[in-house]
Amino acid sequence: MPMRRHLLRCSLWVLCSLGLALLAGCGFALRQPPSFNFQHLHLDGPSSSVMFQSVVRNLQGIDGLKVTTDSREREQAQVVLILGNEVPFKEITGRTATGAVREFNLRLSVSFRVVDRRGVELLPNTTLTQRRDISFSESAALSKETEEQMLYAEMRDDVLQQLLRRLANVKLR
Repeated sequence: MPMRRHLLRCSLWVLCSLGLALLAGCGFALRQPPSFNFQHLHLDGPSSSVMFQSVVRNLQGIDGLKVTTDSREREQAQVVLILGNEVPFKEITGRTATGAVREFNLRLSVSFRVVDRRGVELLPNTTLTQRRDISFSESAALSKETEEQMLYAEMRDDVLQQLLRRLANVKLR
């Protein structure tokens, strides 16, 4: 019986070691902040927008990148990110047999373009859109409103990550 336990422990140890070796060799790594091909970026757009503030906060957190929003410093920037308005949209997609609203489709669109300091377009006008479906219940209207705000925040984060990935692919000419 002791020999059997010993073999079981050894085989378990070998299997765990093999599993860890496979996991280590698969290339898994935590997501790193993007690296950009420029060191100085100017951001134009509606400064009161939540998206604008999120972009500024995320870009300022990246080492080696100077971010400006003051129009007097635009000429020194290598790249200018022109951020459009974020446009939230809510559409009814389902009704009950009595005509009461049952489901909504939420959309958030943000447009942007990237130019260099001379105004040469590096990335054409691009619109990023996120969509989410949300059910609705009149008896839980307050909690559904909170859920809607959380979904918009999630969509904003997804759009921001897409924008940063596209910005990382901009090549200076």
